[in-house]
Amino acid sequence: MTFVPGPILQWGLHVDMWLQQFAWLAPVMKALSFLGTEDFFVALVPLVYWCISVDVGIDLAFVLFSVNGVNGLFKLAFHAPRPYWISPNVKGLATETSYGLPSGHAAIASSCWPLMARRLHRTWAVWTAAALVLLISLSRLFLGVHFLTDVFGGWVVGVGMLVLYETAGHRLVAGFRHATLRTQMIWSAVVPAVLLLLTWGVQTAIAHVTDPVYPLWMIMSRLPDNPRDWSGFVSTAGILGGCLAGLAFQQRHARFSVGGAVGTRILRFLLGIVGVLLIWRGLAILLPQGTGVVAQIGRFVRYALTGVWTVFIAPVVFLRTGLALPPQGGDSACRPKNDTSGSSRS
Repeated sequence: MTFVPGPILQWGLHVDMWLQQFAWLAPVMKALSFLGTEDFFVALVPLVYWCISVDVGIDLAFVLFSVNGVNGLFKLAFHAPRPYWISPNVKGLATETSYGLPSGHAAIASSCWPLMARRLHRTWAVWTAAALVLLISLSRLFLGVHFLTDVFGGWVVGVGMLVLYETAGHRLVAGFRHATLRTQMIWSAVVPAVLLLLTWGVQTAIAHVTDPVYPLWMIMSRLPDNPRDWSGFVSTAGILGGCLAGLAFQQRHARFSVGGAVGTRILRFLLGIVGVLLIWRGLAILLPQGTGVVAQIGRFVRYALTGVWTVFIAPVVFLRTGLALPPQGGDSACRPKNDTSGSSRS
């Protein structure tokens, strides 16, 4: 069965083609698109957490990974194509392996940048966040990887998840930080398990649906991988679990201040990010690759360890090397209830 786009998608194709006539914008659009990628946020989240604000870093991490997981579930549920998959008139200036609707870049941009703007409480931050949301979303249309409807869908997911986090999720995270270690470890296992269970449910629901034959899949030099691959969900589940487990131990044994001279903060970030890269990329070389069960277990462990390093082990290293000091007040994880270890609550 060959896919025939309806009127709305046909209109979306024309939007992308119109944008792509401004070919000189390609480097700018690729740079803007990078601001919504995993590689960028692997650096941004630790930077905020280690060097700017522990609390904002925690909020950013959980909003980012929650949005990523929920958006991925919607992608599976809608299993919609991308523009460059179905039309030779739209150039695929980036290669994506997942389904198109909703746009993950638009979802992440419309949740994470406004979150940081809200925490800064500055007018310029609000306008900067709004500009980034629009420009990152526009870049996805220019690159031919999304329809305008995909972007709108991403905004709905991103803004919706941000509102949910600010009204309820933030309190849940605060409750987690005050819970006993046993409760925290249970939640560190339950949250990833729920995401993987939901993934299994959606995968099962669409198992009887066969994707149409998208014409460009047959002639492109870089064929998309299986858009129903579990790898992205396993990664998100792993890092969510790792961040939760890391937070449980960090607030007991590695509470630190983000203060210090600019040079100290730079050294702190460089040392920490080397550890992230060694785990995130280095273990990828050593562990099995592919979509098999063993490879997915290895992927889960790799991302979980990345989360534990970022939230807990790196702060331990900072404290022991003198690159960070214990908190003097304000910017640290709250001391959990029923816990006598660690420094006094600030």
